[in-house]
Amino acid sequence: MAFPRHANHSGAAQNPAGLATGTLSIPELVANNIAEVAPAIASVFVFAAIVGAAGVGTPFVILIATIGFACHVNSTAEFSRVSPSAGFYATYCARAFGPRTGATIAGGYLLAMFVFYTAVFFQIGVWVNTVVQRSFSFDLPWWVAALVLEAIVMALLLRGVKISVLAAVSLFAIEATLLFVCAIAMLVTSWGHINGAGFNPANIKNGASGFGLGFVLAIFLFLGASGSSPLAEEARNPRRALPRAIWAATGAAFFIYLFMAWAMVVGLHGSPSRLAGAEFPFLGATIAAASPLQYLLYFAAFTSAVGVLFGTGNAGSRVLFNSARDGLFPELMTRVLPVRRTPWAAISIPIVLAMIATLIVGGLVGAGNAFNYTATLATDLFMVVFIVTNIATIPYFWRQHRDEFSWIRHFAVPILGVIAFGYPLYESVLPSQAPPYNWFGIAVIAAYAIAFFWALARGHQIGDMGTRLADDAPVPVAAR
Repeated sequence: MAFPRHANHSGAAQNPAGLATGTLSIPELVANNIAEVAPAIASVFVFAAIVGAAGVGTPFVILIATIGFACHVNSTAEFSRVSPSAGFYATYCARAFGPRTGATIAGGYLLAMFVFYTAVFFQIGVWVNTVVQRSFSFDLPWWVAALVLEAIVMALLLRGVKISVLAAVSLFAIEATLLFVCAIAMLVTSWGHINGAGFNPANIKNGASGFGLGFVLAIFLFLGASGSSPLAEEARNPRRALPRAIWAATGAAFFIYLFMAWAMVVGLHGSPSRLAGAEFPFLGATIAAASPLQYLLYFAAFTSAVGVLFGTGNAGSRVLFNSARDGLFPELMTRVLPVRRTPWAAISIPIVLAMIATLIVGGLVGAGNAFNYTATLATDLFMVVFIVTNIATIPYFWRQHRDEFSWIRHFAVPILGVIAFGYPLYESVLPSQAPPYNWFGIAVIAAYAIAFFWALARGHQIGDMGTRLADDAPVPVAAR
C-alpha cells in the first residue's frame, strides 16, 4: 500500500481550522516529554509498587525495562522520522497493515490512555491526601484534590499547546532540582551502605513473577517519553524534531530513574524489611536522610503530577482528534477553538469521563488500590500497542523505505522490542496472578476486541486512516 505525501481526505471529517502548526521547538518537545514522564511523582508512587513486586532488585528491573523500552523507542523514533502524525501509533500501524489495523490500534491506545488518565488522578489524589495528613494532620479527601487540579489543568490545556507545554516545562525544572537534592542527601548520609546490591538479579523478590510484574510497572515509568509525538502537527520540522525529542527524553528518564532507584535502596541500607515496610520507599529514604527534605519532595511530587496531566492531556487529545478526523469517531471530536486552535472536545470530554470513572472506581476499591490496578492495566494495554508497532516497523520500512532499510534498526531491534514486551505482558496477565490481576488478560483481550469491532462498524469511513501526516497540516499559524 502506497501513501501519498499529501493525501486526499475526502472521506474523513474535515476541520477547516486545524491545529496550531509550527508552534513547538525541539527543546520544548524534549522538556514536554520529560515532564510527561513525571520523575518525581513516579519515584514516589510507582517505585512503591515496583518495590512491592521486586524488592531490593528494583534498580535491576528498571535497568532491564529501560533497555526494553529503548527497543520500542527505536521504532517510534523511526516512524516519527518518516511518518510524523498526530495519529501516532494508529498512523504507524495503518501505514504498515492498513486502515482497519490502524483503527484498532487507535481504539486500544485511547482506551489505554483513558485508564492512564484515571491512574494519574489517583496518584494526585492520594499524594495530596498523604502530604496534607503528614503536614497538617488533616484528612483531605483524595478526590477533592484530584478534581480541583484536573479542572485547572483542563482550563490551561484549552488555552493552547504553547501555554500548557511551557507550564509543564517549568514544573519539571522545579521537580528535577528538588529530586536530585533528595537523592544526593540519601547517598551522603548512607555512605557506608553504597553498593551494587540493587543491580543483582538474585535480589529480586519472588523471582520471575516479581520481575514480570515489576517490569510492567517499570514500563509505566517511561510511558511519557514519546508523549510529544502526537504533537507532530504543532512541532516545527517534525521529521527532525520528534526523533530527537524521543531519544533525549528516554535517555534523561533512564538516568533519573536509575539514579533515584539506586539512591533509594542505598538510603534504606539495602534492607528488604525496610523497603517492604515503607508505604512510599523513596519518601522513607528521604526522611531517613534528612527529615526536613520530605517537604521538598512533597512539592516536587505535586508539580510532577500536574506536569504529567498536561502531557497526557495534550497527547491523548491529539490522537483522539486525528482519529475522529480520519472517520473513526464522531465529528464533534475534530472541533477546535477558533483562536487557540486547541481541540476542545477531544480534551474536555475524555477528561470529564475519566473524572467520573475515577470517583466510581476509587469509591469501590479505594484510591491506593485503584492506582495499582489502573497503572498495571494501562501498561498492559499500552504494551500491546508497543508490540504491534515494533512488528509494523519491519514490513513498513522494507516495503515503503527499502533504500534506507537497516537490518539492525528496522529488523533486529524491533524483534528485541517484541520479546522485551511480550514476556512481561505474558507474566503480567497470567490467570495465576492474585485478584484482580488474574482478570487483566481477559480485560486486555476484551478491550482490543471492542476496538476491532468498532473499526469494522466504521467500515469505509476509516479509509483515510494513516494517510494524513504532519506535513499535510492545512493552516500554519504563528507561535503564540
